[in-house]
Amino acid sequence: MGASNESDIHVVTDDAVAQTALALIREAKEYVVLVSPYNAFWTHLKNEITFAIERKVRVTAIYNPNGYSRGDGVQRPQPTPAPPPAPQRRTTTPPRSGCRPPRR
Repeated sequence: MGASNESDIHVVTDDAVAQTALALIREAKEYVVLVSPYNAFWTHLKNEITFAIERKVRVTAIYNPNGYSRGDGVQRPQPTPAPPPAPQRRTTTPPRSGCRPPRR
């Protein structure tokens, strides 16, 4: 890990988070690490990640695969459902009545 200094720390207000994240990705030269409890990557974020990769910037995304998603982000692949069980052949015997056939 490289040495950290005060210029590495960014504190932003809620309404500036998106633009700040995009700017940080846009300005990255070597690598980007995105850490989020969500897995929804909005369109602008996906575009900036794509541009960063094209510039040969290493991008790592760490997120909760079970987190919130609007359906337009990175999503965990759903497991393939198991095929339904094969039908089983049942043999039934007629119910016994209380009567026995006469003896011969």
